[in-house]
Amino acid sequence: CDPVNLNIKTTFTCDNNRACTKILKHNFKPAKHYPDILKRNVKEMESVDVYVFTAECQSFSSNGKQEGLADPRGLLIYEAVEYIKQKKPRCFMSENASSLGSKFKHVSDEIVHILRNDYEMHVEQLNTDEYAIPQRRSRWYMLGVRKDVLRRNGLQLLLADGRPSCKWFPKPMTVTIPFSRFITRL
Repeated sequence: CDPVNLNIKTTFTCDNNRACTKILKHNFKPAKHYPDILKRNVKEMESVDVYVFTAECQSFSSNGKQEGLADPRGLLIYEAVEYIKQKKPRCFMSENASSLGSKFKHVSDEIVHILRNDYEMHVEQLNTDEYAIPQRRSRWYMLGVRKDVLRRNGLQLLLADGRPSCKWFPKPMTVTIPFSRFITRL
């Protein structure tokens, strides 16, 4: 499979973990890095076409304390929502612990409610092993595409009742890789 050159420019990244920051800067070479999401001024930030975010998942994860919004880290998801509300990127994508689609579904539903006037929203639980990723891990994904972008590009599908709908998540794939590719003969 040939790589696709999308000519992507990373406008900014944001993380307060030194190791993560080092990886972000090395791999994505952002024009700007914000070390603290709580100290960035959204009004002064550059607008982007595609906004990708995740709040720290420990607040929601079954591997954490599952305190949700009672954990200050869980509230960071609303900092991303504030960026979306103010800057209105063409689309956004978020990924987090699967419990955002179950135990903490009220948080997911609230984000959809906040953004649904401007964005066609789609929320899905996907298992990584169904997409040729070598781990079995259920994750919560949210995709929002600005409604005017859908209409302008003819990408909007209509449900029977006339409401817009778009199914943007890929279908699971079956990948058969021989075990022999992963081990060396002794």
